[in-house]
Amino acid sequence: FKVSAVNGVGTGEGADSDPTGIYCAPIPLTPAAPVLTATATSVTVALYQPTNIQLSSSSHTGWRILLDDANDADNTYDEIAVYDTTVLSYTITSNIVTGNYYRVKLKLCSIAGCSTESDIGGPIIAASPPAAPTAYTSASTDTTLTVAWQFSGSNGGAIIEGWYVYISTDGETWPATNAPSDTVADVNTM
Repeated sequence: FKVSAVNGVGTGEGADSDPTGIYCAPIPLTPAAPVLTATATSVTVALYQPTNIQLSSSSHTGWRILLDDANDADNTYDEIAVYDTTVLSYTITSNIVTGNYYRVKLKLCSIAGCSTESDIGGPIIAASPPAAPTAYTSASTDTTLTVAWQFSGSNGGAIIEGWYVYISTDGETWPATNAPSDTVADVNTM
């Protein structure tokens, strides 16, 4: 459409606005809360290829990622525009502070506009897994084994909250990572 100015004398010569396109389609549906992963220096947001229904039958033009450093109390989200519609994830490295928690919301965008904000994904801590401790046996009997370990490595940017202890009878076969033989919790060790 375009617009022209009109008064009692007539239409202004050359007073037409530049033509502007408009799309007769609703904005996309609101996306689900994003799935996040992090390292000590980055936060990665999982994206996806939206369906025609999610896009309200319009062409996909990208995403808006809203990032909040949850450690400050301002609840302010910085908006990052992602125009590449083929990417399935987006990694943020600017202004990520190791040890801080981050939250993310998404907007799905089409030629008709951007959706409303998703629910919050996170919070997730910008940290990496900790370094391995040094384990050693301190005492044993026929029926008991007392183990000890020393930790002097990196905590990955997050407080050590506990320890998983894995026991093997042959030194080769170990419990699954998510099924330790014993746990020590609530240690809050840096």
